[in-house]
Amino acid sequence: MKNNSEIYKSNKLNLLLAAFILLAINLGCNFSCGNFVPSKPDMPSTEQQNALVKQTLKDFAKGIESGDFSSLRSSASKEFQAAASADKLKSAFGGMIDKKGVLVPIMQSADSKTPQFTNPPSIKEEGSNYTMQYTGSFTTDPFKPYFDFKYIWQDSQWKLLSVEIEFKP
Repeated sequence: MKNNSEIYKSNKLNLLLAAFILLAINLGCNFSCGNFVPSKPDMPSTEQQNALVKQTLKDFAKGIESGDFSSLRSSASKEFQAAASADKLKSAFGGMIDKKGVLVPIMQSADSKTPQFTNPPSIKEEGSNYTMQYTGSFTTDPFKPYFDFKYIWQDSQWKLLSVEIEFKP
């Protein structure tokens, strides 16, 4: 027969386990075959979407202006950071860095504009990850920055997964 001390320890352990499960359910998580599966994130509001795209463009402009893409990389996803070193980004966008006198003011002026999306963004499930892609442009002069930004839900926030920017009249 168990003594009171053993029963107390057993009940305390069960209570802690129950509290953990309730907390996980409350946070919107599921447990499947012992694996942690995050729940699908909510679609950001229009204001949040615009802010996300503008912040990415600001970080990119900062990288073009300084030749240092550490700010862009530090806020990006783990996958982006692993695939694109600061030197690799500097090399890939060298042509834009050479034209920073024209391009940086254009990107900075986009901050006061609303991005025009080509397709309505939506959340997609890719394997065990959730992604969102924003394709569009900003109405700026003399050139328009056309962007294709893809984000991944990581650490409870949207983080940059890939970036493509092109300038056209």
